[in-house]
Amino acid sequence: MTTSFPSVTKAIIEGDIITLTLNSQLEEGPIDKDYFEVISDNKNIAISSVESNSLTGKVFIGLARSLDANADVYISYNDLVGDQFFGVVQGIDGSDLQPLISYPVENLTLRDEEPLRLLFAEVVRHLHSLTLTHTHSHSP
Repeated sequence: MTTSFPSVTKAIIEGDIITLTLNSQLEEGPIDKDYFEVISDNKNIAISSVESNSLTGKVFIGLARSLDANADVYISYNDLVGDQFFGVVQGIDGSDLQPLISYPVENLTLRDEEPLRLLFAEVVRHLHSLTLTHTHSHSP
């Protein structure tokens, strides 16, 4: 019998959820989030949860925060020990997901559709400055 290792065919992010689509059904059971690493704009992003749908071959990775619609996102998965029975992503035949190294995640996060509204404008002539206050806060 030939072993077919599960592999990722697609990775997308919408807000704070990354969905990995695999080429096979998965073994049921919890998946340890420590096997995953998410990088966005050269920063490590905290993972809050990992769940799976074994029948559809999907893994859902919850992030501690939503990412910007323009952010570049990459995911890595590594099982250092290999061939474990619990806590890893594996096919129904027990074969483990092969390591992912900086696998690109397609960012489908939508931008906020509400346009900016000007709330206040102030001109300080002697400083040659203009200050505008608008409806959206600017996140770092």
